Amino acid sequence: MKKSKFAFVTGLVLGTLTAFFLSPRSGKQNRELVQKKYKELETLLKEKGIDKKIQEIFGTVSEQSSKLYQDIHAEVLKNVAALNGTIAEVKQQDYFVAVEKALLKFKNILKKKRAKTVTLRSHLKKEWDKLGKVK
Repeated sequence: MKKSKFAFVTGLVLGTLTAFFLSPRSGKQNRELVQKKYKELETLLKEKGIDKKIQEIFGTVSEQSSKLYQDIHAEVLKNVAALNGTIAEVKQQDYFVAVEKALLKFKNILKKKRAKTVTLRSHLKKEWDKLGKVK
């Protein structure tokens, strides 16, 4: 099961990068598009009650755990912003893959912190509901 998930994520990443580099837009236009989409996502997904989430995930609210949560959240936003199309065109499955890619990137740190990865995944995936309201 883990190999197939890894293969799926790897394929998605390679496909996204290929589409990004072979797009008819210039590099500058692509970067501007990604930055614009990232800022829109950041505004849409502005979090309330973040301390409660951090408490559930890490057990305590500290500067380190807050920073780690924000870094993971930013990675999800970066992954979604890199997808083709507008925010309204992002599919739920693509958003969930962006979440998994972010969790994979921080896997070792989360393990050291004994974070509740399932809870973190759940919180991040619930953000999809906020994006769904945009559509």
